[in-house]
Amino acid sequence: MKNASRFIAYVSLFAALDVVMGALPALPMVSFAAFIKPFEGIALGSVGGPLAALIGGVIGMLLFPAAAGLGLYTFSTGVVGAAVAGLIVDMRPKLALLLMAVPLVAFLANPLGREVALPALYDQVIALFLLYPSYLAWKKAKTNEKYLPLAMFLVAFVGTEADNLTGNAIFLDLHLYSTLWGIPASSLYSLFLAGAFFYPFGRVLVALANAVIGTPALLGLKRSKLLNYPLT
Repeated sequence: MKNASRFIAYVSLFAALDVVMGALPALPMVSFAAFIKPFEGIALGSVGGPLAALIGGVIGMLLFPAAAGLGLYTFSTGVVGAAVAGLIVDMRPKLALLLMAVPLVAFLANPLGREVALPALYDQVIALFLLYPSYLAWKKAKTNEKYLPLAMFLVAFVGTEADNLTGNAIFLDLHLYSTLWGIPASSLYSLFLAGAFFYPFGRVLVALANAVIGTPALLGLKRSKLLNYPLT
């Protein structure tokens, strides 16, 4: 019962933080909510992290519908990002890779996806190649905390890219580009090409923030015996 209460308390806390950060004005290349998604997976693991992202994402989407860029599907991308980060820190990189492969295959199975694949996916393919190194870095950080900032950066980067990869697949395969945004298929290549020069910087910024701010936060929680990450 004690462990269950602790689990509920931490998931609720992170979900609330998720909602609060989602309420902040978005930066030009990334929303503030994006910063917390991989951290949820890192701190709470592959069960608690996605659950916090799910609860926070759904509540945030209902409270701030104008910020829901993928409509009713907006919450799902953060859940995948937190799950991938959580699986890596739970030492299950194969499952993390499988989870990332699903939206990648879904995107490439669409003829339009293959047409825009280079500008749309290049940074996410880089993240796929960094998934195993991120696992190795985390494994090293478990025994030597001096590696934790590097591990945090890599895991957060991979998790954030998994989030965006899922968003790309939903955006394309569910035709949200036309039904939600009114963008013709003929403009998709230009759209993804423009994003290729800007949005990866935002994803790197998320990873850096997790390394610089998330590392001392995690160590503080651990040393105060409040949270021995990952929770699940």
